[in-house]
Amino acid sequence: WPGLVPVVSYGEGFRSLAVDRLPDGAQPYSKVRSGEVGFRSSALRERFVATAAAFMTYVENELVFEAQAGGLETQKASIRKGVVTSLLARPTSWLLVSSAFSVTRGEFTTLAPGISHYVPSIPAVLFRTDATARGVITHFGERAVTGRAGVGYTLLGGRHLTDDILGATQNILNANVGARLGDVEIGIDAYNVLGL
Repeated sequence: WPGLVPVVSYGEGFRSLAVDRLPDGAQPYSKVRSGEVGFRSSALRERFVATAAAFMTYVENELVFEAQAGGLETQKASIRKGVVTSLLARPTSWLLVSSAFSVTRGEFTTLAPGISHYVPSIPAVLFRTDATARGVITHFGERAVTGRAGVGYTLLGGRHLTDDILGATQNILNANVGARLGDVEIGIDAYNVLGL
């Protein structure tokens, strides 16, 4: 289809585990393999770029809270799969808006054969959007003073605390403002502005 470009990626790496919570002799890292396949489209000379992809990530072993043991324990592999979409818009030279939405299902296999559980704290639904305005606000002598102002919103929903208990949906609002002259910038970055 005109305007649609296929996107395929694969990667391998390692994820560190909390060494202070591992039993003696346990491996302090977990191998990770991840892949995705989807499409990318752009319009108006890359001022608007949209992507949609299906992904799957394999984590060699999970470190999860085990109530009977009273702490974190290493379990077998987990698989996270889902879809992710994103939109990057630069309608003018001074405004940038970035949004992403994903739906994920993460499950891990326990050391007991044939039993699987949801990976704790992985949000089933994740939405994030950021808007940033940036440009020259004044001049100081011959030098330009540039300003920035931005706001970011995150929605986290469907995080499993256990297989049967879901954590509350979280709404997080961040904001920032700043001014830069040459290599010096003064700014304020505020996180969780609404205190939710």
